[in-house]
Amino acid sequence: MAMKAAQAALSGGISVLEIVMSTPGVFEAGTVLNVKDAKLAVNAGAKFLLSPATVKDILDDVQGSEVLCIPGAMTPTEILSAYNAGAKIVKVYPVSALGGSRYIATLKKPFPHIPLVASQGITLG
Repeated sequence: MAMKAAQAALSGGISVLEIVMSTPGVFEAGTVLNVKDAKLAVNAGAKFLLSPATVKDILDDVQGSEVLCIPGAMTPTEILSAYNAGAKIVKVYPVSALGGSRYIATLKKPFPHIPLVASQGITLG
């Protein structure tokens, strides 16, 4: 079922999918919560890691490597803290509980320099 959903998303133009760490055979890793899991994912070939929160130890561990770490944040303070800790992109989570695209648009006003990606509850159509 997950493979069919992923294939449909990719054929529909979605170029990035988050796959949680509990998925057998995970490659690009989502819901990475600690350095141990980050290292396992990177050693398996993951090129990017996503987390529902900012784990500074993970950001520190991948700094200077080719691996992109996208930490999660909810509030403006958390977003700025993640960016200042070295995040190149910050995942806004859980965006659907915060107002969806309107919340992202509001955040972009004070943070036009911080790339944001919305996560959780995003639907097409």
